[in-house]
Amino acid sequence: MVAPLVSIIVPNYNHSKFLSKRLESIFNQSFQDFELIILDDASTDQSVELIKQIISDKENVSLIVNSKNSGSTFSQWNKGIILAKGKYIWIAESDDYASDSFLSALVPLMENNNDCAIAYSQSNYIYNDTFGESLISWTNDLSRTFWSEDFKIEGQEVVLKYWIHKNIIINASAALFKRAAYLQSAAKNNINYHLCGDWFTWIALMKNGNLIFKSEILNFYRRHEGTVTNKWKSNLMVKKEINEIHNYCYHHFIKNEADSKLIMQAQFNNWRSFVEHFGKFKYISQITKANQYFEFPNKFYLLKFIPKFIIKKLYGR
Repeated sequence: MVAPLVSIIVPNYNHSKFLSKRLESIFNQSFQDFELIILDDASTDQSVELIKQIISDKENVSLIVNSKNSGSTFSQWNKGIILAKGKYIWIAESDDYASDSFLSALVPLMENNNDCAIAYSQSNYIYNDTFGESLISWTNDLSRTFWSEDFKIEGQEVVLKYWIHKNIIINASAALFKRAAYLQSAAKNNINYHLCGDWFTWIALMKNGNLIFKSEILNFYRRHEGTVTNKWKSNLMVKKEINEIHNYCYHHFIKNEADSKLIMQAQFNNWRSFVEHFGKFKYISQITKANQYFEFPNKFYLLKFIPKFIIKKLYGR
């Protein structure tokens, strides 16, 4: 049996409300050389029953239901990617949906650019089934023009210029990536991350691959209102994981002293944003606390910023 070119993985947990739209947008793809792997992580709503009903007359579809919740989005990713037979992987999140031309636009880009590990399209926010703004707004602070048109960029360059500052692919549903590159890279170590595993995945794939972008909006990213029960712990975890990503970049993307300075500056900015979160009267205590969790490959570089930073914030200079 000939393996499909694309393996679509739909991780789901309690998204029965959105599944019909998600699966419809997959089955309606103009590009049809794919298999579909649906991974339900022990949903407590009607997800499994609905999925079974929708896929009852479909071919090349697998449904795998966990008896116990895995507690990790990225363990589900890895599970699906190991099971997959396709050359390319599309993690199609269960609450998002895509244009019918998503695969027909991105697959040729990957096929014609063998050096690329990831291709992705522009997305549009969806708020309560209402169209929001384009995700170009997410990258405007990095560049107001770069994401306005199609581009191809080397992995080293895109990491040091953009990805060390923020996750430029914040919605996995927008991306198509090489299965082999994923399995051969550090990307599968994303299971060590709770909140920033996707960010780490994309950067790890850039170590030996390049990035290609389609500026057309082909993906629709649903945003949900949510509350953070413990803001301090949540903020600390995010900042700590970003620090770990920076350390990975420091060890794998540095070619010269200028590269080293770029990453160390990004690390300092991340550290500073954590400390500033609590206001100027807690700077000293938060600096001490942050340094218990944050690791820096070059702490002497960090030290040159701290005195000036404290004086400026405490005395308004």
